[in-house]
Amino acid sequence: MVYEYCRKRGLYPDAESYPWKSNAHYWLVTNLYQNMRANALTDAELRRKAADELACMTARINRGEAIPEPVKQLPVMGGRPLNRAQALAKIAEIKAKFGLKGAMK
Repeated sequence: MVYEYCRKRGLYPDAESYPWKSNAHYWLVTNLYQNMRANALTDAELRRKAADELACMTARINRGEAIPEPVKQLPVMGGRPLNRAQALAKIAEIKAKFGLKGAMK
């Protein structure tokens, strides 16, 4: 499932729009995908993590715990955009700091 998600994830705007078969699939795969990317897991490591995650999810389901639906998250946006003068001043500051050509002194 993880590899299929990796192949097809670019076809959807976000993970929540992907056609998951169940809520458990969403939580398992997105957690494994995030872990794989963050820790550069090998295939063997990913399989071990998948086995651990699957055991945890199975235990949750067997206890009768309700697996929550995927929740869309708002993207974290930066601060306010700079106006033209502020942007040029910031570029000049960076150029001066690193001694790049065209630095204003």
